Amino acid sequence: MSEFNIENFIKELEEIGRILSLIVDKKRLIINTIEDSDLCICGSKLTYLSCCKEDISSTFEKYKQLFTERGENYTCSELNKAIGGYIEDNKSKKTPSNRVYHKSLEKKNVKFCLAKNHYGACDDSIVYAHTISRNPILTNLSVNNKLVTFNRHISFPRESVNDYYDDEITVEKASIVNTFCKSHDKEVFKEIENSNHYRGNFIQDLEHALNCISIAVYTDVLQIQHFQTMLKECPELWIENRIFSDYKNHIERLKEDYNTAQLIIYSIKDRKDVLKTFSFVLENYSVPFAICEQKLLYIDAFGNKINEPDFYFFNIYPYINNSTLFILSAINDKLSTTDIFDQLDNMVITNKEKEILSFFAECISENSSNIYFNSDFFNGLNEYEKALIYYYYSKNGALRISNSIEKKFLANKNVDDLKESYKKIIFKGFKF
Repeated sequence: MSEFNIENFIKELEEIGRILSLIVDKKRLIINTIEDSDLCICGSKLTYLSCCKEDISSTFEKYKQLFTERGENYTCSELNKAIGGYIEDNKSKKTPSNRVYHKSLEKKNVKFCLAKNHYGACDDSIVYAHTISRNPILTNLSVNNKLVTFNRHISFPRESVNDYYDDEITVEKASIVNTFCKSHDKEVFKEIENSNHYRGNFIQDLEHALNCISIAVYTDVLQIQHFQTMLKECPELWIENRIFSDYKNHIERLKEDYNTAQLIIYSIKDRKDVLKTFSFVLENYSVPFAICEQKLLYIDAFGNKINEPDFYFFNIYPYINNSTLFILSAINDKLSTTDIFDQLDNMVITNKEKEILSFFAECISENSSNIYFNSDFFNGLNEYEKALIYYYYSKNGALRISNSIEKKFLANKNVDDLKESYKKIIFKGFKF
């Protein structure tokens, strides 16, 4: 197998992105859009004619004939049944996303060094890089070397709320990506890896932001490969256009995230501050989780809607002496407004800790995935509390699951009550 090259991968996706744009933006069927000589959108690197055309053409003809003979409702029912049968495999380890995760991440078939363009050729092999520091954060957060996180490979609702979680994650396997070689990993992250103390200098802030964008890049790659795997294996998905919009968005997101990663790495090496950062240590309270993630914010610190949403880097984790460290950053030149930072700074000055935590709870609730919980905290939650946390994780992507959870566990609760409950669960023990 040839070595994975992230830059070549992004370049190949540009052609696929062009085809997907025609489908999504102009609401056209794929079979009426893609040419024989185009790169096949399944990611095989072959032309459409040499790859999927025969299967896709026969599948379209099959459902076209079914439509003529049995009508629209029956045809749609059969199409959904075929797609559902493919996606809803009862054995979660056989789902497309799980297979991609195992092959790409665990077996290291997708590995690359984000720092080689700025720090030179890689001298060592690619290593598992923890986007949340293994020592001391994950180690201190763990119980018997175990942590809890979301089961990200579920494609349909489950009976037990515990099935929505993975409670067997070891510290070694938590929050890992294959995005740096050993020597560059040590060099790029030396400020935060060589010190357990956050000093508030901009290099540490850049390194924390790089952790966020590293997992964003790797997740983009895995998600794109997930789409490609499904398109290879299930020709009916080519008829149902819903997948193409998400596929297109992830291609665009990968290019942007990769460029952001390169900017941050360059800034670390050149010791140039390109971030706007808010940091805050909450004394006498230690959160039962750690999170490192890039997020698109739609609200300001007061909960008001933002006209032009921006991407921010979130790092929240237990800190020294029973405290919690909050770090929020963004690329200064890409910000449409700095209001959030000004608002949070003013909250610190006026001792509005409750408002600060309310803002971060709102942000965490929006589809956070790179988050790991203390096992004792998780085991102390009741069924409703576990369901609510997973509900907010799934509601922006896995609608069938979130709708099922809402109906089964969260019935007769309004949005404000759910938000208030989520805040009190995620920051359990803090007196709001």
